[in-house]
Amino acid sequence: MEYTKDMILHVNYGQTIEKKKAKWNVLERLSNTIAKHKMLTTIVSITLMLMILDIMLITSFVQILSSIV
Repeated sequence: MEYTKDMILHVNYGQTIEKKKAKWNVLERLSNTIAKHKMLTTIVSITLMLMILDIMLITSFVQILSSIV
């Protein structure tokens, strides 16, 4: 009965603090997930770094070729 009155009247009772905690909870869950899956995180990060390095090397090679011609 009390719960339904609170829902109808939109009474919060300090739930705004929990919403702020929810933002930090997402970051905490993300860090926990990364900590649990260290191998997968390492593989993904190395793959991304190698892809970026590859793109940089290809653009550098194309610039060198374009300056020769």
